[in-house]
Parts: sequence; structure tokens; C-alpha cells
Amino acid sequence: MMAMVLVVDDSPADALDLRDSLELVGHAVYIVRDGGEGIKLSIDALPELIMMNFSMPFMMEFLAVRKFRRNGQTKNIPIVRASRDHFETGFEWTKVQGVR
Repeated sequence: MMAMVLVVDDSPADALDLRDSLELVGHAVYIVRDGGEGIKLSIDALPELIMMNFSMPFMMEFLAVRKFRRNGQTKNIPIVRASRDHFETGFEWTKVQGVR
């Protein structure tokens, strides 16, 4: 197994597509539907990478990133933007927060 990846996405279809692609190359994948669930699972599972949709309604993705960065256990986990939304809001803000 290569890495444990946490996918945070409220779209089941998008999350499953991403999971299938990651598992195909040997990664273990956990899927959660919002930032709150992502924060809880990341503290327990300590993934090596977080892939997050930045167009979710439940917990604002910006708040979730702040919580990931302020938590001693999750602050150094890389976060990658994973969204099919081409008109994503906050693109510059996420770059400043270290999101790739």
C-alpha cells in the first residue's frame, strides 16, 4: 500500500471516482462527506494526504482548512483541492493556506 488518503467530498459520485482512481494505484482511501467529519477522522486515522472538495455546503471548507492547520496532529498533512467545480470560490485563499 502506498499511502492513506482522506477524501472529503459531499458528492458521492465524485468521491467514488476519486477513490477508484487512488485505489487503482495502491492507495488506501477513506471517504467523508463534509469538513467536520474530515477533521474527526483525520485525528483518528492520521492520513498522509487530504483531498478536499472546496464547494461543500455543510462545513465551510475554509473553516475546515483552518481547523486542520490549527490542530497539532493534522497541521502538517498536505491538503489538495479536489473539485470538478471550475468556478471555485476562494482559490487564492486556499493557496495562502498551503492548499495545493
